[in-house]
Amino acid sequence: IVRLSDETEEVRHIFNENGIVFLITGLDILQEYVNLIPKRILHLIYVVKGSGESAKELVEKKFMRMSILNPSRKEVRNLFSHYAEDIIIIREVGESSIEYHKEGVALIEKAIVDLYFETTRKRIPFEFSELAYILRNTLPKVKVDYTRLLRAASRRNIQSEFIRILNALDVRLPHEKIEDATNDKVEKVIRMLR
Repeated sequence: IVRLSDETEEVRHIFNENGIVFLITGLDILQEYVNLIPKRILHLIYVVKGSGESAKELVEKKFMRMSILNPSRKEVRNLFSHYAEDIIIIREVGESSIEYHKEGVALIEKAIVDLYFETTRKRIPFEFSELAYILRNTLPKVKVDYTRLLRAASRRNIQSEFIRILNALDVRLPHEKIEDATNDKVEKVIRMLR
């Protein structure tokens, strides 16, 4: 059971009240598996395309909190280096990307995939070493539905990267032969798993 911060729980409540289809994901879900607790958190919320402006307005009006809609990598890095508070990143996504959740809160498998993707594609400033720590302490140790994990990864075209990570963690799954991903991103994470 995921325990959201009071503020994130309030965001969830307000979005539900206003009919916004959303998914709270990333560190908000994986906070208990973090090694070094960050001074500030990038709250990652996906909303259905077309509702981003409304979501951003609600967050800023209700919480007087900085939020940024569909930011570029550069905008996130710049904001992160100049703003001392937690930042709410709102990304508009297709409706099919709002999946694997319970009442708008991502299931652990989806949160892992989203944090991995956002980190390895440098969409958020998050340490690879911390990502590896989270993977090492969730995938082989927590009850994870690996089929769901690989489906979520497949939707982001990173299923083969997750198969490599699972193999590196000695999580053996029966799966059909999927081409091994060899790229700098997955190799960097795998090196940190060891």
